[in-house]
Amino acid sequence: MDCYVCGGNNNKVILDKQPIPIWTGGDDADVYRNNRIACKLLFCNSCGHVYQPREFVPAFLLNEIYQSNYAQASTDLGKGNWGIQRAKHVLDALGKIQFDNILEMGCGSGYLLKYLKSNFNIKIAEGIEPSLSETVYADGVMLHKGFAGKEFKLSKKFNLIYSNALFEHIADLHDLMSFIRSTLTNDGFLFFGVPNAEILIRSGDPNLFTHEHIHCFTKMSVQKLLEMNGFYIKQLIESHDALYVWACKGRSEKTDYALESIKLSEYQKKIDHILSKVTSVLSSSKIGIHGVNDALNNILGWGSLDQMSFKIFDNDETKYGKYYFGKKVMKPDMGSIKDIESILVTPQFYFNAIFRQYRNMNFDGQVQCVIEDIYDYV
Repeated sequence: MDCYVCGGNNNKVILDKQPIPIWTGGDDADVYRNNRIACKLLFCNSCGHVYQPREFVPAFLLNEIYQSNYAQASTDLGKGNWGIQRAKHVLDALGKIQFDNILEMGCGSGYLLKYLKSNFNIKIAEGIEPSLSETVYADGVMLHKGFAGKEFKLSKKFNLIYSNALFEHIADLHDLMSFIRSTLTNDGFLFFGVPNAEILIRSGDPNLFTHEHIHCFTKMSVQKLLEMNGFYIKQLIESHDALYVWACKGRSEKTDYALESIKLSEYQKKIDHILSKVTSVLSSSKIGIHGVNDALNNILGWGSLDQMSFKIFDNDETKYGKYYFGKKVMKPDMGSIKDIESILVTPQFYFNAIFRQYRNMNFDGQVQCVIEDIYDYV
């Protein structure tokens, strides 16, 4: 159970739940959802890292998923309205980049690379992605099929290497950092986005756990990982449930990122409270749940609630008409919600916008977030 970042074994169990179907972002037709896997998270008291114990990680299954159409565990960047919104979050954090050759790790279809190549003065844009059927050159971008790691060799170095939603999937983080160090120019920059464990633990968000996420990071564990591999944090941005990090090679005299006060023992208690709350709400009739995501997968699985009666809604247009948890996903509009008396919202960071959305449709029932500590009933 040694920590993947610092190698320490001074850890604490913060989540231990029954096996549930793995979440890949796929609908009920996804064969991977036939796999039910235990849910356990540890917190490293030495460096603040949050991770799944090695013996719980289905490594072979995850590698197979990462080479499939379900590699991203969410809507692909640039695909549909939600995929475009996801991409916007990353692009906003990247800002107006001034690099002439860039490499994206875990590039998917290459949406970000193609956008950056078209909008900035970039000479060379390349990506690495295991789910590609083959290496391909298209729209001025070279996309390599493969896994980023020290065994993956490229013929050139880059002055920007970036990724989003990649680090949390990689079992051997130091292998990934070795690849980055050898592939980045000495004066180059590393940029990456990862889940922010501190805010997720503090709020009791079920989204802290996803089978595909071996890791969840704190500012302290990000700093430790970088320092152990010869990097330092140039800038760290907190946005919603993510940490966006700019890093460079070398050492820095800047102040350490100390771990903020977190009541670790409270996390599973908050999860159990959420399960009790959702069970109580679903015992009523005419309930809608907004948000088809890994948090909902966890709530229904841990609470054995998927057979209860409710309707599901989402703002992601790529999900409309598909079946998740045995229920058809609907677009929220005045017609689809006319028989609904109460709405439960799973994505806490979009609750305010979703609340206003329902009120603008003249929905006068209760709209509440599953996480009471962040947003009480409105």
